[in-house]
Amino acid sequence: MCCMSVLYRVWHACWNSSSNLKPSVMNKLLSLFLVVFAGCSQSESSVSDSQLAYLGQSPPGNTPELFAPGVVSTGANEMSICFSEKGDEVFLLVARPTLIITSKIKNGEWTSFEEPAFIDSARSNYYMFLSPNGKKMFFTSTRPDGDSKDSVAPNPGPAIWVTERSEGMWDTPQKVDFGDEFKGTGSFPSVADNGNLYFSSFDNKTISVYCSKYVNGKYTTPIRLSDSINQGTFNSHVYIAPDESYLLFDSRGRDDVIGGVDIYISFRDENGNWTKAQNIGDKINSESSDMRSYVSTDGQYFFFCSSRQTKNRNLPAHPMKGDQIRSILNAPGNGQQDIYWVSASFIDDLKKLKFNLK
Repeated sequence: MCCMSVLYRVWHACWNSSSNLKPSVMNKLLSLFLVVFAGCSQSESSVSDSQLAYLGQSPPGNTPELFAPGVVSTGANEMSICFSEKGDEVFLLVARPTLIITSKIKNGEWTSFEEPAFIDSARSNYYMFLSPNGKKMFFTSTRPDGDSKDSVAPNPGPAIWVTERSEGMWDTPQKVDFGDEFKGTGSFPSVADNGNLYFSSFDNKTISVYCSKYVNGKYTTPIRLSDSINQGTFNSHVYIAPDESYLLFDSRGRDDVIGGVDIYISFRDENGNWTKAQNIGDKINSESSDMRSYVSTDGQYFFFCSSRQTKNRNLPAHPMKGDQIRSILNAPGNGQQDIYWVSASFIDDLKKLKFNLK
């Protein structure tokens, strides 16, 4: 029985007995009722929002599961995801066309997906990342410099932009300024608690992971991370832990690769150096491509994108027609990219093995 139901029954009993109670006693009961009523209302609202968090999905175990099949993971390309700290707001990247869309809990239910107000729909916008405190949104865009969304300026190429939220409203996005010395192209951003920005940059047909420190409200010239992380020609879609204790990224062409693209992890050692990146293993990586890591702010859940196909899809033995074909094509697990999630406990397990911790 819920808190409010119990409280109502108690109050009803007191009311029926009011003729036998002194006024002073009734006043005290009324005061107590109002205090408990407020507490019950807040508690039940909190529990309700908690149950709705992460689209109301049951938490995953140690085996990757499709995230919100039919709602988030569909027959389309779902390429990246991030959440607010409490899991009550989601940002999703879908393609084609490439769109950043968002939904949040409002009045006890999730709103319909829509483009956030800071988006310039006339340009490409992709690979968004919400800061751990939920106040800043970083994303990649081909929008031109300046405030105009209707600019007919030539496509300037991808760059990292940031918008800040104040009183629930996003301000006008600003291009992240890395200074004149940086000649690369920034994309796929991820930001730590202290504002340090990690991203990928294209240079001579090579994609590498970079870091720009946030010092006195400005970003320093980005530095390419060491060869402990950047090997070969493709190292991209970085995720940095809020405390910068580890980073995740995807890579291909390595000796220990399992699929087309795999997810790798590197830890920061006691001297502040990055350990040699290691494949996170076949419990998560598959023979298909797995990429674009994201960990919930509380560190509980690991999200990633995968093009793996669902096995045993119960395809009929006879030739399919009409609705059957559309149903198969529009379902997740059809070879397009879907969002998966799994317990993030494997990260701590890998760290213990790396540093011989108990």
